[in-house]
Amino acid sequence: MNLGSNELTVLNRTTKQTFAVDGDGEVRWYYLRWNEHIFEQLNNGHILLFNKIKSSDEKYNMLVETDYLGRVYREFSFDKTLGGSYAGTAGLSLVHHDVAEVPNGNWLLTVDDGSKYVEDTIAELNPNTGKIVKVIDFKKIFPESMYKKSKIKANDNTSSGLGLMDWLHINTIDYDAKTGNILLSARNQDIIWSMNYQTKKIKREAN
Repeated sequence: MNLGSNELTVLNRTTKQTFAVDGDGEVRWYYLRWNEHIFEQLNNGHILLFNKIKSSDEKYNMLVETDYLGRVYREFSFDKTLGGSYAGTAGLSLVHHDVAEVPNGNWLLTVDDGSKYVEDTIAELNPNTGKIVKVIDFKKIFPESMYKKSKIKANDNTSSGLGLMDWLHINTIDYDAKTGNILLSARNQDIIWSMNYQTKKIKREAN
């Protein structure tokens, strides 16, 4: 953010309303619907956010493509997971933390897979069809010892305190169009890693 420019800085809180300020700290834009974690500007100038259908809902379950004037272009409801249903699990959102756009226009989502392990999977969504076209489960990439013998207990440091194993906790995802690699970070393993999206080969890792 440069003082005197017309660029805005977006403040995307964990939950509730997202807003943007100018170089003087004045609020110049805000979003009235409750939003959780996700704020991604797409190549078409639209933005992706993750909303509650109703403010009274216990979990966030609506991925929304909108613009800065609040016009809605597409919405995707996520009441069911890739591997089962969390319909009865209060407070648990299927999509969490981050989204990245790939060159074909699809969106990479950080998701839960419906198992007892959470926040360790990514899925590619085709926004034109609403279909999931690819899933990468990092339990199949990293050694079993990282999650089966994790020091993180089922009732400690878990997603929303729901007793599920949060051994990885992916926070961010980004796609590098030049290399075809994805860059991810995971809080509960203290790691950042780069991986080829097609071959799933890890290029480098740091912790």
